[in-house]
Amino acid sequence: MRIAIPTYKRSDKQLTLELLEKENYPKDKIYLFVEPREKDDYKQYGVNIVVLKASNGNMSMVNNQILDFMKSQQYLWVCDDVYEFKKVNGKKGNYWLYENCSFQELAEGVRTMLTGCVVVQIPTERRGVLKKSTKRWTMITNLHTCYFVNPGLLGSIRYDEKFKICEDYDFGYQLLSNGMGAIIDYRFTHNAKHWTNKGGCIGWRTKEMAKQTTIQFKKKYGDMVKTIFNKTSGMVEVRWKN
Repeated sequence: MRIAIPTYKRSDKQLTLELLEKENYPKDKIYLFVEPREKDDYKQYGVNIVVLKASNGNMSMVNNQILDFMKSQQYLWVCDDVYEFKKVNGKKGNYWLYENCSFQELAEGVRTMLTGCVVVQIPTERRGVLKKSTKRWTMITNLHTCYFVNPGLLGSIRYDEKFKICEDYDFGYQLLSNGMGAIIDYRFTHNAKHWTNKGGCIGWRTKEMAKQTTIQFKKKYGDMVKTIFNKTSGMVEVRWKN
């Protein structure tokens, strides 16, 4: 399976690549999507380098370019700072317990679900372990960090480029509102280092950008959505009303 890794200002530290290298995953199936000014900075990794059109910090533009590149082939969209994958290894009360697994195990476990789903999200371990539920999967509300995509089932749906950030919330809602399979699979999980790594989206994301995003959601969805903007951290949370 192909793996798409968008990356920005992290040429010196590629945690996801390090993880895949440990299990000797084929480098010809790994694609780094990079900004034009960084096209020569990642050659040392020996994987495919795809130069994006200038995105100006717009993640919807980046993700649409990845969709166009992958065409109808299934792929994993994953951040560049994932350092482990895990699988369910029992339960403690109503909480899932996990143990380390390879990407190959993860991909094989998800492959059958992708035949009928557009997207299968792999949650962070925090969300998985603390999920007090007997369910193995739930319907998705947003996408983040690590998810499998089956473009062949996507139809004409695209990332809305009016959303520079939080595009995952909007994309997930588009899928659900169009009756398309989009789920979170709690049989697997992952962990990443988003805020302790230099570079990535924290290198260009601003509080003002986040604030404007909440306004954009209100314009598009009105009373169907509740947005929460944390003035201290600049984080945005979007909640869909039933």
